Amino acid sequence: MNPSTWIWIGLALGLATPPARASGCDPKMQCCAKDRKGREHAVSEPLVHLLIRAAQKLDLVTPAQRPRVAARALARALAESGGNPTAVADMDRHTAGRPFDWSSPDAGGQRWKRETVLLNLSRRYPVTHNEQTNYGIFQQSVDTQTNDKSGQNQNLVSYYQNLIRKQPERAWQECDSQNFYQPKKSAKAFFGDAATCPARLMPRCFGRLVMLCPALNAELGLRALVTNPAYYERKKLTPACERYLRSHPDLAEKPSPQGSATASKNPGAAQKAD
Repeated sequence: MNPSTWIWIGLALGLATPPARASGCDPKMQCCAKDRKGREHAVSEPLVHLLIRAAQKLDLVTPAQRPRVAARALARALAESGGNPTAVADMDRHTAGRPFDWSSPDAGGQRWKRETVLLNLSRRYPVTHNEQTNYGIFQQSVDTQTNDKSGQNQNLVSYYQNLIRKQPERAWQECDSQNFYQPKKSAKAFFGDAATCPARLMPRCFGRLVMLCPALNAELGLRALVTNPAYYERKKLTPACERYLRSHPDLAEKPSPQGSATASKNPGAAQKAD
């Protein structure tokens, strides 16, 4: 009997399981991650681009450590928000905005509306907004600032708020909003009062800022995994696409004439908006 016939008989009797479908994702050339069924898919380019940019700025670790931190952050993003910049979740597992299906073929072309952010922050959903409520792609919360004794996370928030207030068009690009949201009539109209509301004190204000500015969300997310590794370990997540990130030219460690690279003595120093 033909071997393939035995396979079909085994499937019919429940004695065998169908082989996983090839995803066509090459881990050497693409950022590949597994979905909940264990199948590998390519992660969308906008999300990979956002992650790499944030990892390049991470100065709490050595350059050699950045790909591992980025891979852990990506695993959390895919598991908790699915790459949805408008996702909200509180500690009681109430959510606003379903996790996005990042493995769908058209995921890379998805653009969200600014109005979705406002809707997910409204009273329409039974979400409790407090210091522990998580917002955006990398599910960041207000306590990432209040628990940071160095004050560098607050410096990041201040930097992006100043940039949005002074140069909204530049912020539209630097926040990477252009790759995740549908454009409004102007960048100023898109960000609204995100630059002026007290993000350190009001959870909804913080949420609006880190959702409309994915770059800030990503930078805070990577820093949080370095300063609070226990959170990641508690979730038991497997680093995503680490092989690709380690070989990416923007993250690959380059030889230093002064020996191995070391972390900055002044991590997270705030930049200045021109």
